[in-house]
Amino acid sequence: MKVAVTIKIIEKYGRCPVCGSDKVGNGNILEVEDVSFKRTCQCGWKVTGTVDPEGNILETFNNCSELKTSMNE
Repeated sequence: MKVAVTIKIIEKYGRCPVCGSDKVGNGNILEVEDVSFKRTCQCGWKVTGTVDPEGNILETFNNCSELKTSMNE
């Protein structure tokens, strides 16, 4: 994966949209592979996705709205 795309992924998913954590480690994961990525947070938020040949970031799973809804109930 190109460095510019990796930076975009970090900027977009580096901070958890549910709890605001920007930590990686101790249950918080950011994995960037050749054409895929995964970010998880201790609060339960998860996002996975792929990057197409043009460098566009495509989410395949993101439970952010699900978690925000359950936190407001």
